[in-house]
Amino acid sequence: MNKTINGFTLIELLIVIAIIGILATISVTTYSGIQANSRDSARSSDIKIIAESLEKYFDRNGEYPGCLAMVSSPTTVTTNTLPGVSSKILTAPGGTAGVNSITCGDITGTGPDVFAYVATGPGCANGSNCLNYTLKYRSESNDPKCNNGICSVTSRRTADAVNLTNPVAGATTNSSTQITLSWNTVSMAQTYTTEISNNSGFTSPTTLTGITGISHIYSGLTAGRQYYFRVSALATGFTTTVSNAVNATTTVDAPAAPTTTTRLEIIDVFGDTSAVTCQAGTTPMYAVATNVNDGVLTAWSAWSSSPPSLYQYASEGYKYGFTSKARCDGVDAISSESIGAGAFWIQPIFSPPAPGWAGPDHFHDGVHAGINYVSYCPAGTWAINGTFVSQAAWNGSWWGPHGWGFSDYWSASGIGSYVRYYGNYQCQSSYYTSDLSAQSYNAIYVYN
Repeated sequence: MNKTINGFTLIELLIVIAIIGILATISVTTYSGIQANSRDSARSSDIKIIAESLEKYFDRNGEYPGCLAMVSSPTTVTTNTLPGVSSKILTAPGGTAGVNSITCGDITGTGPDVFAYVATGPGCANGSNCLNYTLKYRSESNDPKCNNGICSVTSRRTADAVNLTNPVAGATTNSSTQITLSWNTVSMAQTYTTEISNNSGFTSPTTLTGITGISHIYSGLTAGRQYYFRVSALATGFTTTVSNAVNATTTVDAPAAPTTTTRLEIIDVFGDTSAVTCQAGTTPMYAVATNVNDGVLTAWSAWSSSPPSLYQYASEGYKYGFTSKARCDGVDAISSESIGAGAFWIQPIFSPPAPGWAGPDHFHDGVHAGINYVSYCPAGTWAINGTFVSQAAWNGSWWGPHGWGFSDYWSASGIGSYVRYYGNYQCQSSYYTSDLSAQSYNAIYVYN
């Protein structure tokens, strides 16, 4: 008996294999799609949790955290910045376990599996002040709600840079050429701009930009000038705020003390003041005072921009003092005064004339008489060392010297003859003694 064996023809076998392949491909594709959808669902869920925690951060701080705070280790982020969030949330489905998948900066359609923290604000990149943010991730399933495969969640609120606190400025004078401008730290400010002007209206001010600290030392300023300052806080891309206007005045360095010299011109003694040097932008000013015989200084003369000379009539035996002072005057300030050591002139007492005979006009034998003279000293001085010598005309003998007022007499040997008298003296003050005067000559007759 013949048996018929039924089986697949080659064509039928190929068809079956093709069908099985198609079904397998459909299964794999469907499974991969399910996995991609699952990962996208996880990314969407994670990013929403992170966004919700960022909103809570805003509630506490009035701003969003800076990028550096968001890209720290998962433990640091979930402890300091996003408390209450599981550290696993920070790792993207395609990321490395235990590693924070948040990155700063924008993303495109291709690249690693990350959560992009795209934020703006003056201190966002390097500090802790972000005004707003957008969280982004790459979609594997081409979610139609996403933009070209980039899905995102945007911050609900935006901190307003217009509301930056105005900086409060202060100015401190350091020296005749230097003033320090300082101000408080303004939250969310990235840099500061300062202005300096010679007037409160800030006409044509000098501006300095890009300052990152909270003070600036202005050097090379003019001595004795008042300067006005103000500060602006700058948030990149946002409105700046301007501080209060403040002012400070540079000091003026005192000059070296002027030198005073004296000189005599005919009958007057002069006190001359030397010139002094002042800082650029300031003017030297001078005043002088005098005294006589070490008395109290007279009132200072009016200030003058030229070195003054004063004079006084020079009385013999008097001491004339001259003292000068100087200062430097700026536009808005003046220096302290520098008083010189002063100088003096003592006017000499010239040799006085011979003394005048004051008696007696004759002698009687054996009768005493005081020998006196009259001195001729200048006002304010007095006579000293008045002496005389005498000589008998009959025999040439000399007597003396004796002081004025000495009681003299002559015996009978001189009767009928003359006695010659020669006298002189000096004039003196508290400061000078003259040479001896010329010598007087008087012949006095001796009677019986």
